[in-house]
Amino acid sequence: MVNESFYDNTLFHRVIKDFMIQGGDPNSKGAAAGIALGEGGPGYTIEAEIKTNLYHKKGALCAARQGDNVNPEKRSSGSQFYVVTGKPIKKKNWNKWKFSKIDKRKMV
Repeated sequence: MVNESFYDNTLFHRVIKDFMIQGGDPNSKGAAAGIALGEGGPGYTIEAEIKTNLYHKKGALCAARQGDNVNPEKRSSGSQFYVVTGKPIKKKNWNKWKFSKIDKRKMV
């Protein structure tokens, strides 16, 4: 896709402070201010790549996906991605992060 210029002139259309920046929506090319973005793609998704032994480490490049309510198979977007910008997890806090009292699931 990069070699085919798919990502040329696309925007980072979603930013969540201390978590991530997201791009890869072809609808963002030349989009006017205030237009909702994040639904575009190449017309296909890819199989889920969730690994229970991994977590979102600062600097990781990840495939974006729609929420579980509309995507129960947890398939990834064919083009959208995000870069984790959050704060690094200190080793002494790893177990607290890995098994959150709020979520109680292993973070991936």
